[in-house]
Amino acid sequence: MLRYEFSIANLIRFQTHRIVPCSLALIVAAGPSLADSWEHLVRIHYDLEVASYCGLVTDTVLKGFHTALQVQIDSAGTSFDDIEQARMQAWKDAHWEWQNRGLGGFKYWCANEAMEGARRLESHLAE
Repeated sequence: MLRYEFSIANLIRFQTHRIVPCSLALIVAAGPSLADSWEHLVRIHYDLEVASYCGLVTDTVLKGFHTALQVQIDSAGTSFDDIEQARMQAWKDAHWEWQNRGLGGFKYWCANEAMEGARRLESHLAE
């Protein structure tokens, strides 16, 4: 019989699953600009994660990521906590996609989605 053990880690994990969806709901309800800002923040982190999974991170991609992140911070006043939550969400999304691809299925993912993400990040240097 599986017995539940109370610990601070389990309490934090339980509370995090409640807090994050609520905070995301507040971001979406706050208006399109805040929701767009959150989606953009997750997208630039996701692009970097996918490029990393596929070995496409170059100095140019990394500089583009840092440029896009700095623009996001300057224009939307993004906090460190928002950046960390977006990074965690992007990592979970990329990891789920990686696991979902199966043996060899990641090749198409890398050739298309990862390559597009790397190009998107590189394009931020031209702005």
